[in-house]
Amino acid sequence: MNDELRDRLLRLNAAFVANEVQPDVAVRLACDLLEAGVDSPALRELAGESPTRLTVRQVRPLVAAALAELRLPVLTRHQVGWVLARDVARQLISGELRRELGANRLWIIGQWHGLDELKTELAPEEIIRRAETQLAGW
Repeated sequence: MNDELRDRLLRLNAAFVANEVQPDVAVRLACDLLEAGVDSPALRELAGESPTRLTVRQVRPLVAAALAELRLPVLTRHQVGWVLARDVARQLISGELRRELGANRLWIIGQWHGLDELKTELAPEEIIRRAETQLAGW
């Protein structure tokens, strides 16, 4: 599995924990994983679903089964926070997000996920470095 697919799978795992799985995103990822040679019964079932008709309620058990079949542990609250913080930091670096809004989002992520260090002024590159350390081995 390449880095891009691993990153998307990590974000799906975070969305699962946060109860924010988007059915179309999950279906597209399942198709892409199968195309890349990653296979499991739940991935095949998920890939066969309609991305426009599958509901959030229907997608959750399929995502849970796929994560389990791929032997991927469900992320902790802290790990979800690091996934979200890393995404915000990447948006700050690319210029997609203004500094003030990014700082506000990071503070909220820190508050919700128990990551007090995000409530301080950290450079986006440092946030990415810390996130990668916290998510290593996943």
